Amino acid sequence: MHKPAILYVILTILCCLRAFQLYLSSTQELRSVEGHSWLPTKKLNFTRDSNAIDRLKNDSVVLGTASDNMFYFVHATDLHLSRFRPKGHTYHFLHFIQSILPVVKPEFVVVTGDLTDAKDKKRITSQQYIDEWDVYQTAIKEKVTVDWYDMRGNHDCFDLPSWQSRVNYYRTHGHSAGLIEQGKGVYSWQVNQPTGKYQFVAIDACPKRGPSRPLNFFGYLTSKTMDQLENALISKPYNHTFVASVA
Repeated sequence: MHKPAILYVILTILCCLRAFQLYLSSTQELRSVEGHSWLPTKKLNFTRDSNAIDRLKNDSVVLGTASDNMFYFVHATDLHLSRFRPKGHTYHFLHFIQSILPVVKPEFVVVTGDLTDAKDKKRITSQQYIDEWDVYQTAIKEKVTVDWYDMRGNHDCFDLPSWQSRVNYYRTHGHSAGLIEQGKGVYSWQVNQPTGKYQFVAIDACPKRGPSRPLNFFGYLTSKTMDQLENALISKPYNHTFVASVA
């Protein structure tokens, strides 16, 4: 067997082991310690929200040709701000916030991950570069005038021992890092319009420990994060709830 083929086999095995390890980590709290039971220990109670169903039936808003009952927000993703490849990444991002946002004038912007590239010049190894995060943080502070929400992607979690690690630059440079930390992986915000109330929920699905590439292409939600998500979704009635996540 040729060396490249052997490397591919080893890489495949490592990826499978990593996926299995993340699966065990994310489902650990669902299994009892003593009996190792995969079934819930208490009876689950599923009930329908009759009020929500009635609201849907009585909703008089219809899609038409006018701009009534509408509001705008921007969803951006995969910025990949890079110290080695500014063209197509950093330059486009700066053009977007300086030239596009003032024209669109959205209610807010939500960025779903991969804020930075975190790859070396040859795109082989990975590392968190503080200057990439400095560009992101400075641009948001100096140029953005609308509400801005962000979350991590797998590139933002490369080579991270933990959330508290000094190289977790999202914790110090991410615009919504405080919300994620306070909400234990889940945070939300609301938009109130004359026609109704709308909720937006962001979920951090990055693993607790982020390995180097190419082994960090997996994300998961722990049972605690799922509980936080459930609470966010059922806490109050809204006309519509949007959920965003990335890994």
